[in-house]
Amino acid sequence: WKTWGLRLLGFIFMIVGSMLIVSPVQEVVSYLRWIPLVGGFAAGVVNLGISAAAATATIVCACGVIGTSWLAHRPALAYTLFAVSAGTYAWAWMSQRGRERTAAPAADDSTADDTSTDAGDAGDGDEARDDAPTPDYNPPNLD
Repeated sequence: WKTWGLRLLGFIFMIVGSMLIVSPVQEVVSYLRWIPLVGGFAAGVVNLGISAAAATATIVCACGVIGTSWLAHRPALAYTLFAVSAGTYAWAWMSQRGRERTAAPAADDSTADDTSTDAGDAGDGDEARDDAPTPDYNPPNLD
């Protein structure tokens, strides 16, 4: 019980340390509360995300430290704990990539209507003519 109690105490100290590291960011985010109607909700959601990231980092680090100490005495448990740590890291990484993929795609500039010209572009001759054939156009063989 004594060893597990010390591990739990170390884990708690790691969480407190992680929260102290991210507390300046949370303080800056607290200024979102000044936005009427949505500010309090937005600040709460951002603070929740920051806290979740800190907790995930703490779990990865705690499992790594405990697993390293077990390498000499209990290798099977150490590798299991390393697997938990790697799995937590992979889950966080994959969920971040999933959020990036579901983000709104950037506007495609190839479909934009370029009928307007800027003052600096007028008359320099670099614009493509509207009546010019496209690169995939094959004129008919007239022979």
